[in-house]
Amino acid sequence: MDVKEFVLPQKIFLVALIIICLKSIAFGQPQALPAYERQLMDLAKVRFRADDYANELATGRLFQIYAQLQEQLAWAKSLQGLLDKPDLSTAAIDHLQDLSQQIRAFYKSYISTEILGDKEAYEKPDLIIILGAGGAQTLEERTQSALPLIKRFPEAKVLVSGGGRGIRLESEEMRRMLVEKGVDGARVIEESDSLDTLGNAVFSKLVMSQQKIAARTILLVTSDFHAPRALLIFKSILGGNARIAAVLAPHPASDSEQRIDKELKNGAESLREMLSYQKIPGAITARRIEDPSSALYQMVIHHDLYKNRWDLIRKYETGAESQTEQ
Repeated sequence: MDVKEFVLPQKIFLVALIIICLKSIAFGQPQALPAYERQLMDLAKVRFRADDYANELATGRLFQIYAQLQEQLAWAKSLQGLLDKPDLSTAAIDHLQDLSQQIRAFYKSYISTEILGDKEAYEKPDLIIILGAGGAQTLEERTQSALPLIKRFPEAKVLVSGGGRGIRLESEEMRRMLVEKGVDGARVIEESDSLDTLGNAVFSKLVMSQQKIAARTILLVTSDFHAPRALLIFKSILGGNARIAAVLAPHPASDSEQRIDKELKNGAESLREMLSYQKIPGAITARRIEDPSSALYQMVIHHDLYKNRWDLIRKYETGAESQTEQ
């Protein structure tokens, strides 16, 4: 074939290709969607099985799901007024808000009970742990809810857990209220170093070790809105052999949207905190507290509330050693 004969078909092909492209543009043929538009469309299709909510809450994943929904919701809202297709962000926002409301409604229903967790721990506890709280009203609600349990199970030891950042320690306040109501002060053990729920669990475990409390069944007493998170954290810290239940102290504002929203977000934050410690093998279950992989050691290094509290390591070294010997 002559070179000219070869070049001519090439030119015809290129002209035809240009015409096709121009027609595609002129007649609005499908173009690649921007990434944010695709993401908004995907968000509007997100689905969760409501039947799985209970299992997801027991593992802590529901906290994470809710927190991720709120992050995506905030992102979708930030695009409002900036898009050529505002209906995309509106559809995503409406759908994410509906999903969030479904989770809050489930959580509200889930905590409308008296107990959660292991039935045997509720029926015959070796140890009753009352968790402290920053507010005086909440602290009193939890202590009052524990009183009938303490009287019903006279053989059970009682541990009041909470340091707090007020003038008086939460553990001291709970002990005072219990003794005023006729509880024998000799039964009440104080843990006054914890400043959050993770601290409640870690320091309760260390106090149990120091006091040589061999509790197989443990009954937590905390506010209804707080119980699922507390149960999850205590199970993680105390290990699989402990049988744990939670008694839910009624709180007047537990059913408020704001209270439940805050608790679900707090649950996600607590879970992130715990998982970050588990980057080092054995972080939660380490047997010696001075081991770099232990939960307390990680808290002293990383946790904002306990950072650089090396006195806590020294304080509980004896308890860790006795735990190792068991």
